[in-house]
Amino acid sequence: MDFLGALLEEKQSTLVETLTGETDLSPDEAERFVPEAGSAVVDAVASHGSELDLDNLDGTGNVESLLGMIDIPGLATRTGLSPQKAAGGLLAILPMILGFLGIKAGGGPGLLSALGGLSGGAGDMLGGLGKLGGGLFGK
Repeated sequence: MDFLGALLEEKQSTLVETLTGETDLSPDEAERFVPEAGSAVVDAVASHGSELDLDNLDGTGNVESLLGMIDIPGLATRTGLSPQKAAGGLLAILPMILGFLGIKAGGGPGLLSALGGLSGGAGDMLGGLGKLGGGLFGK
């Protein structure tokens, strides 16, 4: 198992516990939600990474920005939740997801390096971010 898969295995239960403790998601809903939410966050970061504060990945500004960038109705449809439940779930775990990504990559510069953004341009960065998110969130 790759390191990202191991990280997901380690952190998924924490994310599910947060969702069931801080929102009205059931354990089954939370289990379905985590991989989809993780993918949505990775997609938003891939599309708008230059707009984020990479030195403070899990900061309030990034959380607010990403909430506005993620297709919450689409996320709700993919997870079988109402848009209100999806928004609440995302708000509860988004800072955690950003923190896990930052820790894994060693901060903003490490994240860019892990994404391939320093050597190959935007295309490589997006591909690298997709791989990072896919491994982290089980896709």
